[in-house]
This record gives sequence, structure tokens and C-alpha cells, in this order.
Amino acid sequence: MHAVERGINPGFESLLDSAFFTVSTMTSVGMAHANPITSFGKWIAIIMMLLGTFLYVSFTGVVASTVLELELEMKEKRLEKSGITQSSTKS
Repeated sequence: MHAVERGINPGFESLLDSAFFTVSTMTSVGMAHANPITSFGKWIAIIMMLLGTFLYVSFTGVVASTVLELELEMKEKRLEKSGITQSSTKS
């Protein structure tokens, strides 16, 4: 973003400003202290927003999968302790 907007947009004069914009955009905070002016900068911002959303969705999926797996393991252990097997519960 810094390479594209520097010199054109005063909000991206320093590398720190560009990094702050990138992090706030990817984490969907959207501080909006600076917005891209160029078309290419806007496309980069769109890609960063989509990547940020993808990261959240991926993290949520991993956590949900882990919780579900742990819950299934606990259920299997309870069934084993009570003497009920998976095959006897299906019929």
C-alpha cells in the first residue's frame, strides 16, 4: 500500500501509516484515518479486507472443529464406561 499511495495520498506518507492501515483493515477495525485514492490502492484494500475475513473464518473453523472433536471423544468415553457401544446404539 505504501508503494502505491505514497506521494499521492498524504495518509500513507510513512511506512508506519501504511502498516497501521493494513492491520486495521485486515482486522476489520477500519480506523479510516486514511483511505486509498488510487484504483490500485483500492483493489489492494479490498484484497486485504477479504484476506482478513478469510483469516477469521479459518480460525473459527479450526476452533469449532477442535471443540467438536473433543466433545465426541468425551461422549465415546462416557459410552464406553457405561458399557454401551456404538454398534448397539445404531440398531
